[in-house]
Amino acid sequence: MANNQEIEVRAILTAAQRRTLPKKLRAGSKGGNRETRLSDIYYCPKKTGSFRQIEMQKPGSYSLRLRESREGNKSRTSLNVKIITSRGDHNSWRELEIAVSSLAESEKILAALGFKPFFRLEKTRRTFHMRGVTVAVEDIKNFGPVIEAEIITSRKRETAAKQKILNLLTDLEIKKEQIVKKSVTNLLMRKMSRF
Repeated sequence: MANNQEIEVRAILTAAQRRTLPKKLRAGSKGGNRETRLSDIYYCPKKTGSFRQIEMQKPGSYSLRLRESREGNKSRTSLNVKIITSRGDHNSWRELEIAVSSLAESEKILAALGFKPFFRLEKTRRTFHMRGVTVAVEDIKNFGPVIEAEIITSRKRETAAKQKILNLLTDLEIKKEQIVKKSVTNLLMRKMSRF
């Protein structure tokens, strides 16, 4: 079975954690520690009138994202879809992604296929690799600092992957009440989507 099940857990960081966490992660990290600036544009069908109509809950519901990533002088654009595989579970998705050569042309293609942008997100991410988990410390514009920990695996290994992530977050002194049930993007979409 292909490893395209993304298991991720996110938590909101305190200001103190934001200051100290990168140092802890650098000390235990096996590679990574690179900073990336991300600009995300999320799309929905043109007929959509509210976030409630497209919020991902049931299997098969999805998010469609166009992303521009910048690392130093390098830039990359990708088209991504995350598909819910278990009702209401925002910690495990089927994820597919392709690189695209032009943000502007991709926007035109999505419009021609009947999609419109409804939400934009800007963030800076510093990525680390620790104990088989990819950990990102992010500063989200108009929100604040968060941590995202993920493993790409197969569907049959998702329970073990979730536990591995939770164990790592506990070791990093992230409290259970800091963990976001769905996603930070979902929280922001609820407030800032424009249809």
